[in-house]
Amino acid sequence: MAQRRTAPHPLGRIVRWTASLLLVALALASALPLLATDAWAVRALDFARLQFGVVLLVIVLLAVLFDAGRGPAGLLALAAGGAGLGVNAAALAPCAPLAAPTVPTTEACEPGVRLRLLIANVQKSDEGAARLLATIEDARPDLILAMETDAWWDEALRPLHDAYPHRVQHIPEDAVAYGMHLLSRLPLEDARVELWFDAVTPTIVADAALPDGRTVRLLGLHPRPPLPPDQSSTMRDAHLLRAALLARDAGVPTVLAGDLNAVPWEATVRRVLRVGGLADPREGRGLYPTFSAESWWMAWPLDHVLAQEAWGLSGWEVLPPFGSDHHPVLAELCLGAAPAGTAPWASPGDLAAAGTAIRAAEALGRRSGGGAP
Repeated sequence: MAQRRTAPHPLGRIVRWTASLLLVALALASALPLLATDAWAVRALDFARLQFGVVLLVIVLLAVLFDAGRGPAGLLALAAGGAGLGVNAAALAPCAPLAAPTVPTTEACEPGVRLRLLIANVQKSDEGAARLLATIEDARPDLILAMETDAWWDEALRPLHDAYPHRVQHIPEDAVAYGMHLLSRLPLEDARVELWFDAVTPTIVADAALPDGRTVRLLGLHPRPPLPPDQSSTMRDAHLLRAALLARDAGVPTVLAGDLNAVPWEATVRRVLRVGGLADPREGRGLYPTFSAESWWMAWPLDHVLAQEAWGLSGWEVLPPFGSDHHPVLAELCLGAAPAGTAPWASPGDLAAAGTAIRAAEALGRRSGGGAP
């Protein structure tokens, strides 16, 4: 007698189809940021590579468990999911602890060549300065870069003035959240605020004298993030790339720091590293997410301290939250006390792309009437 065939369970069929659709959708979302586009609706997908990867892995396992690979469509969905996993893993790989660090570790650093830098996006709407001041007192940095500051924060930071007598700041006249303060124990030379593509987004350029007499440069920046869904990433990308060109031509050991509104694996950030001869302390050490401080799963590394090859790393820490939506970051850098790192250098194509992005941003600034004076 022929064996009676059992009909597939409806729940299993629903799970298989749902898993297949999700695999294809997430694989597409993982691949789209590889396109050469400045459309923010596409570029923003780069932020969620870790989240995409985790969800893809779970769905692939469920798909295998429920036999979703049955038939050509199911196999295609599983293949798409595997490809999506590979794309995200490759993007995140440089920050994996097993990867080789590009900023070499310096176990001990002489005080004369040590630079302790604390960066903090204070979130303009957060007026709880006491916790930040306590964090600074504990960390004892040489330089403090505070972003999203305004007149209120200018007053709130005054208790630091005795310990940090060298300062430069930009306080916006209106309600925009792009103020910036640099406070330093070290003497500053030619410290200035520059406005590149609009009249409200500052960049701080400052040379600091280390105790041993050598001069180093800090570029502090906080480019404006594109507003979804229709704005492009052109202004943000150009801001980052122009800073990289400044680092490239500085002639002194340079550090680029700030809330870059970009993640380390983005194509633009990788180009910034190459153009500026910079390296990322996260590489070979971990992701160290800094935003949002209010979420453990929707969190990304947006706050950066990027160092040229002359620097080694004595310490790197994402500090506890203090009321802002960003964690502060404390980096201890050591000048010339470590073997040379492996910071990449730009190709002619990188320099051409940087120039193209900068010209496009300048044109956007002129059209919007917001160009810097």
